[in-house]
Amino acid sequence: MSSLNAFLGEQQIGVLSQDDAGDLQFEYLPGATPISVSLPVREEPFEDGECYPFFEGILPEENQRRAIERAVHVSGTNVLGMLEFLGGEVAGAVRLLREGEDPSELAPTVVPASLSDLELESVLKRLPGRPMLVGEGQLRLSLAGAQTKLPVCLTNGCVRLPAPGEPTTHIVKPPIPSYPGTTENEAFVMRLAAAVGLPTARVEARRLEGANGPKAYLLVERYDREYRGGRAVRLHQEDFCQALGFPSRQKYETNLGPGIARCRQLIMDCSKQPALDTRHFLDAVGFNLLVGNGDAHAKNFSLLYTAEGIQMAPLYDLLSTGLYPDLPLSMAMSIGGTYRFSEVDRVVLTEGARALGLRRDYLIRRLDFLRERLPKAAEEVATGLLGCGLDESVLERLLRLVRDRSGELGLL
Repeated sequence: MSSLNAFLGEQQIGVLSQDDAGDLQFEYLPGATPISVSLPVREEPFEDGECYPFFEGILPEENQRRAIERAVHVSGTNVLGMLEFLGGEVAGAVRLLREGEDPSELAPTVVPASLSDLELESVLKRLPGRPMLVGEGQLRLSLAGAQTKLPVCLTNGCVRLPAPGEPTTHIVKPPIPSYPGTTENEAFVMRLAAAVGLPTARVEARRLEGANGPKAYLLVERYDREYRGGRAVRLHQEDFCQALGFPSRQKYETNLGPGIARCRQLIMDCSKQPALDTRHFLDAVGFNLLVGNGDAHAKNFSLLYTAEGIQMAPLYDLLSTGLYPDLPLSMAMSIGGTYRFSEVDRVVLTEGARALGLRRDYLIRRLDFLRERLPKAAEEVATGLLGCGLDESVLERLLRLVRDRSGELGLL
């Protein structure tokens, strides 16, 4: 039996163990604070089927996990083994530390220097083969998702690697080679969501001067960090899959994962501001429909734990999958039983509202509210991104896509 101590901030709240068969068990310590809606505090331990979705959900997914397997020779099915390499700095405030490690003693004494453009380029080149820089030095970083990314710190506007144990404040997301323009795409769609009034993580499109010319990347400010007394502090969060007890492989509704109704009920059950957060969630569904985002699955929505209570986290990982012809023209969560963008009409939206127990015209009215604001906001966002070193042809295509979809959906 091997184990890691689970901390929430500086407080140890439990122990995660794994037996020789690979089954996990999680046990809270007396007086602990719960780390998940799906793992309320209780005396008896949580068995594998109960705690696996939360802890597995901390880890990178798909190709990222397979690359980590090759880099450190730990099977991707060995969750505890993976967390031993990656569990020191994750989404939220949970930390999985080895026996004898004290989080108060992991505070950085020396802050690493900011990375030059060439140094940052070198780091980004290593990520496909060594996600999260796993196994390099004492860093133990993790973020869920299948896309290459890296948690970093920002000092005077410059990117640097964190010291061991230091909370990161931002995420660097390089372009996805197989889908050109993802930096432009995500920067545009994220800013567009914010421009029409959706709570959204702040993003900045940047470029570095690499050895073979300039390269764009996205810098995302972490919403699960805040500054107290000039120091970054971790805020706890969990994605909807973790909160509902679904493993990462079931993040899509078509893979038996959560749909709109299940996610809405989670918000109603947990949020300190259920009516407002429900509106934000349903507006996000409508926004993703308008911009053609077919990747808005349950791991791309989260709950944020604040001092006042739980609320829906700002939106993140928004882009238009409709920009890429080889990706399915369908949604991650169905509306009224319909997945394909092209099949959504007033009948489908009315059925979707009925199934959710809403007024028959609710989804149509909220969609119209967003649709009327989108074209002008898209023009302003695209103009604001000019001069950032981005591919302007991609921005033009995104602008046309939003105009076209807004026009098509306005004819419903």
